[in-house]
Amino acid sequence: MLNKVLRLARQTAPLLGTRWTAEPHHRWGRTGAALVHADGRRLDVLPVDGRPSHVEVTVHYPDAPLRVWEHEKPSTQFRADRPPAALADAITAKLLPLYNELYPKIVAAAATGRQADEERQAFAHQLAALVPGAEVTRTDPTPWIEYRPRRGSIESMKVQVLSRGEHIVEFRYVDDATLQALMTAYGDAVRQRPNPTAP
Repeated sequence: MLNKVLRLARQTAPLLGTRWTAEPHHRWGRTGAALVHADGRRLDVLPVDGRPSHVEVTVHYPDAPLRVWEHEKPSTQFRADRPPAALADAITAKLLPLYNELYPKIVAAAATGRQADEERQAFAHQLAALVPGAEVTRTDPTPWIEYRPRRGSIESMKVQVLSRGEHIVEFRYVDDATLQALMTAYGDAVRQRPNPTAP
């Protein structure tokens, strides 16, 4: 079936335009093909479970912090033995109008999300540097900075860097002087950021 689906995709790709190509693809335990545009758009072409004579073509969006509703993910099922031109027509009529409209918005949201994540990661490392021995212990879904007691007056510290410039901070100290010094340093770090949000 793979050879049949891949052959169909390779015959269909140039009918969609010169910048479309086809390649093997595996998803959800199914092996098929993908129609890939040079700008990153991607259409998955996979066999239909329980209908070996059919393929399903679905749009693929990059991961982004944006809800994509089911009606915004058009798909079409197609008999694999029909001419590639008929599949190209179905894709052009049923999938591409909505996909072409939404794809740039999803890409922009993904880029914004990546930038925000990079800023959170950088700020997490900046906060970790305030306390000798503190470290970023995890990064997904949001960064965590932790300090575990070794020697000295700090009992423990934990920071979770959230989106929208918000942070959850937990400091535990043995003495008031250490608490005051680190809260001052943390406050200075937050104020130096653009549009700081109170933790």
